[in-house]
Amino acid sequence: MRGLTSIEEATNKDRELCLGVLSGIYWKTSPDLWEKLETGFEIIPEKLRLRIFTEKDSETFTSISPTFKLKLRREQEKNTVLELKNASMKELFEKEFNPLTRALLAFRLLKAGGIFLDCVYLIEGGMIRRIIFPPEPGFLPGYEFGLDELENLIAVQEKVQEVDFDKDSSFRIACTRFRRSYLDRFDEDKLIDLCIAFEALFFQGKWVNGPMGQAIGSRCSELLGKNPDERDMIKKNIELAFSLRNAVVHGRDFKFEKIYTLNPDIEGYLRRSILRLIP
Repeated sequence: MRGLTSIEEATNKDRELCLGVLSGIYWKTSPDLWEKLETGFEIIPEKLRLRIFTEKDSETFTSISPTFKLKLRREQEKNTVLELKNASMKELFEKEFNPLTRALLAFRLLKAGGIFLDCVYLIEGGMIRRIIFPPEPGFLPGYEFGLDELENLIAVQEKVQEVDFDKDSSFRIACTRFRRSYLDRFDEDKLIDLCIAFEALFFQGKWVNGPMGQAIGSRCSELLGKNPDERDMIKKNIELAFSLRNAVVHGRDFKFEKIYTLNPDIEGYLRRSILRLIP
């Protein structure tokens, strides 16, 4: 978080609104898509709603502060937002995994794609606060999403929102590193974060006899592989990933193209493993 960039006096002290703005999400078109998204969909009943910016939002912000201009976009990538009810600054930023960052994690666990939390608009205590988050790397493929995926997203959301990250530190570290990997600008940094996440997820800080890559490769392949060939491929890829990670952190020569080619598979294994092992 880079801090507050805009604080405006509100004219109505009783209004409360929190909108987390998503970037990178592209909606699959359908004839009535935008009309449905004006109202939006409840992701968490009475708590979190997925929708787009509306004219009403613009009017609300302007009525509170005439100088505050909320730009609405009508092209394919709209201003998609997560509307959070009864939120406060303390709830949003006291812990790493708050309702908005948990929601973002659920999107990322559902499937691959460069989806980010760009900023948060919060009306609280008679003020509009705009909080900007670290910028995305800028080269990840977009996150294409359709209404037919909403049911699966809600199912993942329900699991993520129930996790007690304070009690399960190993799972928290795995999710933190998975989350951080989205912000890494260099492929070798991304690989390091993914490998750390695997270690936390499968061994929870316990000592491992023998190469870590072999141990995690065996466990992950048994967890995810549907047949002997797939299990063998998963195991080999994870062993290679840890070998390349070790080369990076110990200053040995390594081939960038190997890491670039391997990372999407390793990220996919981690994504699926987190979903399978979620407490």
